[in-house]
Amino acid sequence: MQIAASDNVLDGRILCSVNQAARALSVSVRTVNAYLAAKHLVSRKVGRRRLVVVMSLKAFASKDQPGLSPWSGATVRKSQSVSVNQGEPQC
Repeated sequence: MQIAASDNVLDGRILCSVNQAARALSVSVRTVNAYLAAKHLVSRKVGRRRLVVVMSLKAFASKDQPGLSPWSGATVRKSQSVSVNQGEPQC
C-alpha cells in the first residue's frame, strides 16, 4: 500500500520525520504528535530527532479510524506553580 502517490519521500524508508508523517496522512504536525502521545503511531528517538516508523503509518492509514480523536488518550502534563516568595513567611 502506498500512502501518497505524489509523495515518494517515504518509498523504501523505515523511518520518517514528523513533518513527512503529517504530510503523508494529510494532517497537521500537532495531530501527528497527539497520535504519537496516544500510542496510535510508533516513533523512535534518533539523537535529538523524533522519527516515525513508516510501517506504523501504513498500518494506521490502512484501517478505518471511526470516531478517533487525536486527543483521546493523550496525556496532558500539568504545570507546577512556583511561589515567588518561597521560603519567606506569608503575611
